[in-house]
Amino acid sequence: MCDRLFTGRTYQWRSAGQYDPECTSIEMKKTRILILGGGFGGIYAALEIERRCDPQFDVTLISQDNFFLFTAMLHEVACSDLDVTHIVKPIQPMLRHVGFFEGQILSVDTGAQKVTVRHGFEQHSHMLEYDHVVFALGGVTNSYGIPNLAEIAMTMKSLGDAIALRNRLIARLEEADTECAAVDRESLLTFVVAGGGFAGVETFGSSQSSVAKTWFPFDLIHLVCWLPAAAGRGLREC
Repeated sequence: MCDRLFTGRTYQWRSAGQYDPECTSIEMKKTRILILGGGFGGIYAALEIERRCDPQFDVTLISQDNFFLFTAMLHEVACSDLDVTHIVKPIQPMLRHVGFFEGQILSVDTGAQKVTVRHGFEQHSHMLEYDHVVFALGGVTNSYGIPNLAEIAMTMKSLGDAIALRNRLIARLEEADTECAAVDRESLLTFVVAGGGFAGVETFGSSQSSVAKTWFPFDLIHLVCWLPAAAGRGLREC
């Protein structure tokens, strides 16, 4: 771990590309704010601070990705309906007066008011001090305790997940198209979506639309939407 403290950067505040005499950096002890997470919560908190243009705050956003992901359209990338560039936007150009630190958050010491982050090719660590911290770290996929689901299922949470699912769908269709796959063709063309929330339903619908456009007879492709919360009514096949 580095023996120095990383305390963010100081910015001169601008308005419409020009220096604002009422909104410039001044020699004063600034209130340090760390925003943890670069999703909707973190980005919009940072943008609201930018809108207020208050020079008394030194704000840094920390995210493990250097881009903002519009997760509501993630399923469209997974099913080849949209290109990746349509749902991602680099974070740095979005934030003119808020600092950005790309790294993995390792720990938060609320007593000492320090956040430990790791970044770089050598994965070295820094401690960032704060006066206030905003937690916008998002959530994790819930498998609801269904046996083996977490181990064998593909998640739909990140850009990498969507790309991996798209590649898997294409690979299975390509494999099923070969003559030597005649015995395994039914299993290769059977896809199960576990979960009936927004991500599950949208992924199910987009997958159905996507495979319908392929060169396979649609009646050979089985799409199953599994709704764990609906006891006794969990399987729905199209």
